[in-house]
Amino acid sequence: MRKLMLVMSVLALSVTIGVMTASAQTQISLDGTATGGVTFTPVSGGVIMDVTSGGLLSGTATGTGAFGFLGNSLTWSLTGGPVGLALAAQVPPVLAEYFAVAGSLNLDVMSGAIDELSGTLNLVDLSQNFNSGNTDNLLVANLTGLSGALASSFGSAGTVQVTIDLTNVGFLPTLSSASSLAPITHGFITPTPEPTSLLLLGTGLLSMGGFLRRRILGA
Repeated sequence: MRKLMLVMSVLALSVTIGVMTASAQTQISLDGTATGGVTFTPVSGGVIMDVTSGGLLSGTATGTGAFGFLGNSLTWSLTGGPVGLALAAQVPPVLAEYFAVAGSLNLDVMSGAIDELSGTLNLVDLSQNFNSGNTDNLLVANLTGLSGALASSFGSAGTVQVTIDLTNVGFLPTLSSASSLAPITHGFITPTPEPTSLLLLGTGLLSMGGFLRRRILGA
């Protein structure tokens, strides 16, 4: 019976990891900024992030996995905002963590004149690690109100993460004036994992953990 439980747990984990891996490969990869950039302006308790002060923030994108048929013919753009970011923690002069408290962005992915995916992007957080700024580190579903040809492939929401080059900005908590333009170096848009897949993964882990615990205690 124990062997059967272990086999079932391994199968559950294998299927789930396979599904989640395939899902991870199915994404829209955002290439570096082609035009525009991000600016940061210091305010009491945080910074204001603006994506349009340098003109339209846009770049090219590539579909992979189930979106591979789109190739590298895609373009992306960010508008809207600004976004208010509150400082949560810092380790001067290299590490800082901010949480979004106000504002949202509009993300559009186009293939020529075809709207492939559009939605409202709500930034969750921004972490500065030396000269790199990474958004949505917890991979929360933060792209909502979806429309476009690919919207049905994402369900009710998607996950967006981008990396911003802060080399010419400096340490965000010590900014004294509006920063220089900071380009987005890369990013991705992925469908949110289905709850059933996450439940299956958790069940498999718990089952294996219980089996191994009994084996260790029995020894």
